[in-house]
Amino acid sequence: MSVYSRKKDLKKREECIINGFDKTKKMFPVWPKRLEWGLMEHRAPLRAIQYMADLYWDNSDYTKAEELFRLLLGLNPNDNQGVRYEISAMFAGITGDSLNQMFDEGNSGQNWDKLERLVDIQNKKYKFWRRPKDC
Repeated sequence: MSVYSRKKDLKKREECIINGFDKTKKMFPVWPKRLEWGLMEHRAPLRAIQYMADLYWDNSDYTKAEELFRLLLGLNPNDNQGVRYEISAMFAGITGDSLNQMFDEGNSGQNWDKLERLVDIQNKKYKFWRRPKDC
């Protein structure tokens, strides 16, 4: 999928995302209660769900994106994927590219306070994530 992103072949990228998500839904006709990141076999389906949520977000289908982001936060409550940042950005009207820039800034200065404030503000409004006690 990222090969198609680099090649700017958005149609092929979208096909791969939809195909991966469809395969994931076949694996899980009913979503499990937990699908935590710590187990390697869970990572591909979690990524497939996240890529589909991102695609919905990119296409301004915020309702479907929110549904999948919330699903991910329920399946993987420790949020090793950083979904809380994506849903926060979406609610705040920040684009995925702008969110990536915020991460780049945080990484370069080793300070992610701006991202954490974004999550705190949006989570107070929309109540999408319960911060684990050890987080």
